[in-house]
Amino acid sequence: MRLRLPFRYRIGFAALVLLLAACGGQSPPELTQTTNGITATLALTPDPPVPMDTTTLTLTLEDADGQPLTAADVALDLTMPAMPMPVNRPTATETEDGVYEAEAIFTMAGAWRIQVDVTHGGPTATFTFDLKTK
Repeated sequence: MRLRLPFRYRIGFAALVLLLAACGGQSPPELTQTTNGITATLALTPDPPVPMDTTTLTLTLEDADGQPLTAADVALDLTMPAMPMPVNRPTATETEDGVYEAEAIFTMAGAWRIQVDVTHGGPTATFTFDLKTK
């Protein structure tokens, strides 16, 4: 005997399957901004960060022509806008052309701001990324 569901349930079930498939196995979402001709894309692993665990911040920088921005001075500053926190400024290192990585620890759950200052032969470009930890 074959069970036959009404059409509206079959559509709902198909939508649920597609939603679940879209949630699994994807890379972390990226945050992208452009300032002063520099495009910065920030990826976090894991995303969202877990308080008191190491999070890898991967910053990809491109110039106005879409070329990797190499040998830039990158400064990171992690803060919680809602409350004062100790200084949290992980060091970013260029791991390949235009890709800078840093290991960070978010000390508690909640809303965080990552300010990225990039200097490369001209005025400093400042990027602000807001996120939440678990």
